[in-house]
Amino acid sequence: MNSVTTTCRDINELLPPARLAMQLLFQECCKAGIKNIFITETYRSQERQKYLYEQGRTRPGQIVTWILNSNHKSRLAWDVAVGPPQSLYDVATLSQIGAIASKLGITWGGDWTGSIDRPHFEVKSNWVIPKGYKIEGEVIVPISSAIKVQLIVEDNKPNQNEKDDDTMQCNLQTRQLKLQYVTTLNRRLIKS
Repeated sequence: MNSVTTTCRDINELLPPARLAMQLLFQECCKAGIKNIFITETYRSQERQKYLYEQGRTRPGQIVTWILNSNHKSRLAWDVAVGPPQSLYDVATLSQIGAIASKLGITWGGDWTGSIDRPHFEVKSNWVIPKGYKIEGEVIVPISSAIKVQLIVEDNKPNQNEKDDDTMQCNLQTRQLKLQYVTTLNRRLIKS
């Protein structure tokens, strides 16, 4: 069991609708040119939520959450941050992500009144991909600013640079190795 001071960034800790929504959001951000974003937290136990709520109230530090009952504990919410060169919670970038989320039926904490939470995104347990959208390939969802968002789409049709089966097979293997590298790097970051 994780400590209340440990942040969970494992996307597999989310329920399937939230995991799918997050992948679609990152895919659409990637297509819009927003590639320097990453996950900062997924699942959060009630004990951790309480610990965070106490910060700035009964424990020293700046207030970081406004509620005791978060959808993080329901495995339906995730937080994101922005990598360099922008600041960690760059308002312009988070607002762009929020606008994309809105089109996808994903709730953005930046739209809330009172307790605005721009890094926060969540879905209901019955969320489904909206019409006109689909997961187009393998979506690399970073958990650190060391990795950029990527969309790896397998192209079944040869292009002008892929004239024969050997070249196509080599390009497919290169894509698979790249995906394995990023997946391994993400797993190492989760463990550290």
